[in-house]
Amino acid sequence: MGYYFRGENTDTIKTRKQIQEEQQEIRQFDNKIRKQIAHMSINDYGIIRDNIREFGTLENVNLFQIQELNELLLDGLKDLATNATNIQAELKADIEKIESERYHEDPRTLESLKLESERKMYDYYLRLRQNRTKEGVHVNKRLIGNWVKQATQAEALALSRLSLIDEYKNLFTEKQLEALIPKTKSIMQSTFEQKQKKDIEQKQKELSSVFMTRFKCDKAIKQMETVCFGSNYFGGGSSD
Repeated sequence: MGYYFRGENTDTIKTRKQIQEEQQEIRQFDNKIRKQIAHMSINDYGIIRDNIREFGTLENVNLFQIQELNELLLDGLKDLATNATNIQAELKADIEKIESERYHEDPRTLESLKLESERKMYDYYLRLRQNRTKEGVHVNKRLIGNWVKQATQAEALALSRLSLIDEYKNLFTEKQLEALIPKTKSIMQSTFEQKQKKDIEQKQKELSSVFMTRFKCDKAIKQMETVCFGSNYFGGGSSD
């Protein structure tokens, strides 16, 4: 059995087995931290920092080993930041692409709608012209209100065009004009736009999450640069 004198206290004697166990513990802990860094997310940053600090308390671990792990962590954070930046760019491009998409109605359907809305507009025009007195204005406003509530797509298109005519635009309220907008769209178009809106909201939610990840990465990188290259490296730095 061999013996080994180590440390400042020369009375401390350890067996070869004890030394081997200590070296194995160091290797295992070092490998554990390296694996954590290789597969880390930004949420693992604090845990890895704590593990490096704990690693530094082991006997026979020197400052160069600690520095190597800290610099490895710094490189890992930079990789996360770069990845977040790339994902941000991809998400922004996705949002722009979705926003640029437009629903295209079948030309024959559009032509049919156009003819029907023109016929309905003429009908409305004739009805409104029957009430040209002062009292008739109130009657027309009631008619407009009922027409807006019951409007089909073609009727909504006709009423929207009617609201642009100076003689009749004051018969419409802002609320009625807003109510006409979705009515002018087909079920297919409304479904398309609802899905488009949902897809954009999902992408924007993902973008916000990635933006926060990048922000946390930048903060962590500054901390680790201070730890690795700053004046307080040998004190371990701060993760606050």
